[in-house]
Amino acid sequence: MILNRGKLWLLLATALWMTPFRAQAQIVPDTTLGAESSSLILEQLIEGELTDLINGGALRDSNLFHSFSEFNIADGQRVYFVNPADVESILSRVTGENPSEIFGTLGVDGPASLFLINPNGLVFGENAQLDIEGSFYGTTADGVNVGGEVFSAVAPDQRGLLNVNPNVTFWNYLTAGDIVSRGALAAGGDLVLAGQNLELQNQVAALGDVSLLATDSIKIRDTTEVPFIALAGNKLLVQGNQQVNIVALSHPDSGVFSYGDMVLRSAERVGGDTHYLSGGDFRVERLDGSDGELYSPIDPIVRTLGDVRIGTYRGSSLHILAGGSVTIGTAEITAIEGTNLDVDFLRETITLSGGTVVEIDGGAQPTLDVRAGIRPDAIGTPPLTLLTGFNGNIDDFSDNSVADQIPMNANISVGDVVLERVNGVVLLTNQYEPNQELPGGNILITGDGERGFGINAQNFAGVGGAVYLDARSNVDVLNSFISTTAATEVQDVVLIAGNAVTFDGLGGTRETGAFSNLARGGTGSAGNVQITATSLNILNGAQLNSIVFGIGQGGDVVLNILETARFEGINPSNGSISGAFSSIETNGAGIGGNVRIQAQNLEVLDGAQLNASTFGMGHAGSVILVINETARFEGSNPGDGGASGAFSNIETDGEGIGGDVRIQARNLEVLGGAQLSAGILGTGNAGNVILVIDETARFESSNLRNTSVSGALSRIESNGNGTGGDVRIQARNLEVLDGAALSASTLGTGNSGNVILVIDETARFEGSNLRNGSPSGAFSSIEPDGEGKGGDVHIQAQNLEVLDGAELSASTFGIGNAGNVILVIDETARFEGSDPGDGSASGAFSSIQPNGEGAGGDVRIQAQNLEVLNGAQLIASTFGTGDAGSVILVINETARFEGSDPRDGSASGAFSRIEPDGEGTGGDVHIQAQNLEVFNGAQLNTSSFGIGNAGSVILLIDETAWFEGSNPRNGSASGAFSSIETDGARMGGNVRIQARNLEVLDGAQLTV
Repeated sequence: MILNRGKLWLLLATALWMTPFRAQAQIVPDTTLGAESSSLILEQLIEGELTDLINGGALRDSNLFHSFSEFNIADGQRVYFVNPADVESILSRVTGENPSEIFGTLGVDGPASLFLINPNGLVFGENAQLDIEGSFYGTTADGVNVGGEVFSAVAPDQRGLLNVNPNVTFWNYLTAGDIVSRGALAAGGDLVLAGQNLELQNQVAALGDVSLLATDSIKIRDTTEVPFIALAGNKLLVQGNQQVNIVALSHPDSGVFSYGDMVLRSAERVGGDTHYLSGGDFRVERLDGSDGELYSPIDPIVRTLGDVRIGTYRGSSLHILAGGSVTIGTAEITAIEGTNLDVDFLRETITLSGGTVVEIDGGAQPTLDVRAGIRPDAIGTPPLTLLTGFNGNIDDFSDNSVADQIPMNANISVGDVVLERVNGVVLLTNQYEPNQELPGGNILITGDGERGFGINAQNFAGVGGAVYLDARSNVDVLNSFISTTAATEVQDVVLIAGNAVTFDGLGGTRETGAFSNLARGGTGSAGNVQITATSLNILNGAQLNSIVFGIGQGGDVVLNILETARFEGINPSNGSISGAFSSIETNGAGIGGNVRIQAQNLEVLDGAQLNASTFGMGHAGSVILVINETARFEGSNPGDGGASGAFSNIETDGEGIGGDVRIQARNLEVLGGAQLSAGILGTGNAGNVILVIDETARFESSNLRNTSVSGALSRIESNGNGTGGDVRIQARNLEVLDGAALSASTLGTGNSGNVILVIDETARFEGSNLRNGSPSGAFSSIEPDGEGKGGDVHIQAQNLEVLDGAELSASTFGIGNAGNVILVIDETARFEGSDPGDGSASGAFSSIQPNGEGAGGDVRIQAQNLEVLNGAQLIASTFGTGDAGSVILVINETARFEGSDPRDGSASGAFSRIEPDGEGTGGDVHIQAQNLEVFNGAQLNTSSFGIGNAGSVILLIDETAWFEGSNPRNGSASGAFSSIETDGARMGGNVRIQARNLEVLDGAQLTV
């Protein structure tokens, strides 16, 4: 209570005498101030209550000095300092050897601040109160700095009696005195308690700053009956140079509250078991101001309208609800919280911005719960109804000028997180009750904490934790990882960003990525890695993994990206490949998960991969890509030359069923050695490569750095055993250029798949690889040492162009029947020219190659028009052992064969051959057309250079069959031929022509 100043001075003026302090008051002035010593008026009835008034003292302008040998206030007593006009600071010291015991009420009559200095200690009892309109400074310092002098309690003299404002920094003068308070202390200005040790209960509160300062330690406690409340109307500082030890959770209303910044500061870690609510920033610091360590074995709940900075946190579940940003170096969550809901932990169901529901229960799961950028009204308000001593002079945050200061951003930055117990949760979000006026909103994982890794929610002995990051702007994981890998019940990694999610291996010093794996020796299911963002960047060896190392079900990597998903490069230090992976690993068993990406654009570059494979026992998952615009795969690993691409394989020692590579996109680009592949290196059936492209599918292999072939591949590799998958492409246009390949093959044991192309407009195959000369084309083959049945190359298109050495080929180099080349072309099928490098002809081929054994397939073309020009060829042949297939052409209008290769004179044409060293029966060249044109050295030819009967040339022409001219280079005639060549054996075939008109001109020939 503050006395009426007019009544006070009236009492002083009418007093008949002045008396020294009575013994029961235990307030004894000393003589150090001489004639200006203090005096007391006892038991004055002030507003119905007895009050003792301290008068006198040494007045120096705005400072009033008092000095006592003893200063104690008994329980129930009220002692007030008189506040003369214009006095701003009242400085009182105790020069005796005993601590001051304040068990009653200590007050000031007026607005002046009060300093109470006793180096021997200050004790505030359970009923102690302050009635001070200004600030209160209680200290066990030797003295207070006043200007260049010290108002000292251990060496009192008159030099410290100056009229300048006192300095409230006590550190240079603190002695061994302690401060103990069990009272409800409150001040209208600032409140400072400064001593060697502070032991506090009940209440310390002020409308201004609250500073609790100890050269040694600060101990704060509550009880089940009485809460502990620290409240500052502005800034709050708790500093114990050696230790801060706060355990105030016995009462549900306990907490530390400030309207401005709140700082917990100590050389050692800060013990901080209580609830915190700050209208400004919340910081845990070392003495030098750097980020410090917070320790809490029971429960800290931090609420702040501003920013939060903690260097290291160790303890039970931690909840942070911040209006601004949050920065944590290392957070180690060692246990669940206590048993009291809203006191020892929070329980809440939170729906992330992407719709994922997260159950937060710090009492059931070790939890790191960080929410930044929250609206001020969602933070909470201090328990004003519990405060005493303010007479209604304090408001909630909504009307406080400090609280109205908008934080700079809503960012969250974390170095390391460790969940040391099973089944934990990490939630980092700035999307919970968001303050939409606040800029920023990034989440940054640096790995720069004490552990040097990122977010570790792993448990190799049991259930792992779950990790949820929900950012209004970006999520950046730099040179660090997020892992929920566990032995059982692997939880998910869920990342949501309004803008970009980036994983970047940077300098390559640490493993980088998001991992939700079933650990080696574990049984159960791997978790999912789910990312929803505007864009995604996986760089420098970073990976997104859901892998089975044990026995169980693989999880999925699920990426929903509004704009571009980019995977690029390798880790230069350890060779790790950037990418997304879901697999069954070596010694693992089960069913692999899928890699699913939905995006506007996709880029997989410089050796990056999307991969769903099995290295162990079980079915591999699929790579499933739905891309609204362009899916681009380009380049290769700069280290080992491995292709960029999308893969689903049964790897070496793996056994099972491979998954598919499925891509749906507007445009597809596979460039510079990149590949889309489904293969078998172990045992089992390979998956398919299935591409559905709205516009253009483009494969181009002009890569001067290595010999990798761009393409879409389904392969049974050497030592592989099983059935190969298909390569299926549906597109408006198809371009296969500069040595790119669409291939289904077997190098091991098993039937290869088919290449099936359905093209609405033009399918164009052109050129060869500039480095190794391999032709562009579509291929189905049994390779050397392979055994099985070759698949077909089947193309349906409006137009077909096979140019400059490109090939469509179904062949066997090993043991097994070759497939067919089947072309169904609505308009024109055009084959032209040869490879400018090695001169190999453009064309369509079905063959048994040298050392191959089996039956050759057919080359079948159905088209409106056919053009075979300038050395291009259609060939069904055998160089090995087995019957050659036939060339069967059904042309609605004109089949035109013209010219020869301008370099070596090789004739354009259609051929069925038994080649030298070949053994078998040759196939036919069978043409059905409206018109047939064979000009300038072009030929239709069935022949045997080896052992076997040559086939026949059968021509069924509705209108005109026209043969004219000869090869201008070597003079060979245009025509139709069936022959047994030099060193050939057995019988030649026939040349049969049925036509309305036949013209054989200028040296052309029909020869058997």
